[in-house]
Amino acid sequence: MLERAVSSGCSARQVLLIGDDDPQAVACSPGQADLWANKLQQMYFASQEELFQGFNHWSIVADPATHNNREVMAAVAYSWECDRGTYPAFQYVTPGRHLTTMDHDFTDMVTELAARGKLERVAAFRQLQALSHLTYLLTRKTLWDFSVPGLQLRPIVAGEVRVLKPSAAGRVKRPC
Repeated sequence: MLERAVSSGCSARQVLLIGDDDPQAVACSPGQADLWANKLQQMYFASQEELFQGFNHWSIVADPATHNNREVMAAVAYSWECDRGTYPAFQYVTPGRHLTTMDHDFTDMVTELAARGKLERVAAFRQLQALSHLTYLLTRKTLWDFSVPGLQLRPIVAGEVRVLKPSAAGRVKRPC
């Protein structure tokens, strides 16, 4: 039944509803088709996690986009150490203009901007959250696991300025 679904481009539920004279289709309900499709997906995600265990070099190409009126991030992950790649789980991204109950680390200034609908750069933060979660699903490590000890990364606060320094080539680098 699952093979017919894959070869026809239909879901397992649709294959069961069409039925034909398949003896497997008679013995299953559409709810069971969803259950088996979910089990198959869980097996795929478990094999993804095993794929990247023990490897330290991998690349992730992610593309945030809007699909069906929702912000999402699709990605491809590859490790040259094992010469394998995978399609990680699709990430649904909370829109940047909204704060969630989990956003307790933001300053009061950000909370005020959110209340006025003036958030501009939270979307990039949301994409980093999605990328961090995607990394965690593949390797059980988040982006914070790659932080440099003693390096303080935080937003500029009132009274501070960002200083641009020329590069070795004499050009001014844009701040990250």
